[in-house]
Amino acid sequence: MQRQLRRVIQAQTEMGDKHEAGMVSHRIAEQEFTGEFGSMVRASNMLVSSHIAVTMQIVALTERYAAGDLSQQLAPLPGEKAVISQSINDVRASLLSINNEIRRLASTASAPVDRPERLPTRATPLFARTADQGVFFLGSCDCYGEAIW
Repeated sequence: MQRQLRRVIQAQTEMGDKHEAGMVSHRIAEQEFTGEFGSMVRASNMLVSSHIAVTMQIVALTERYAAGDLSQQLAPLPGEKAVISQSINDVRASLLSINNEIRRLASTASAPVDRPERLPTRATPLFARTADQGVFFLGSCDCYGEAIW
């Protein structure tokens, strides 16, 4: 029994080391353990798989968002994991808001010059800060030879 327990501990340590080294697909070979030790190994593998699955969902969504596809959200996760889905979905909401603001600014840029929101032609946005920082748009404008601050 002690031998079996040592093997389980060794296998879990190995799995931890491999995951730390980036080999997140590694699982303990369940067939090598029988009885309660086998049940413990299966439960450990299931736990690891569950956490890795959430991580891979986030990776897939992040890749879609980076490609400009904001059509999907992360399904609400249960319990304490809800903070993960809420955070990812908040990122999506922010990206949608930024996208809408870009569209609004682009349509304003083609409006008549006398509109107060009119952006200078050939303006290159450098970055936008949030309203609580007091700066809504920063960019450069080579048509005036100076930065817009």
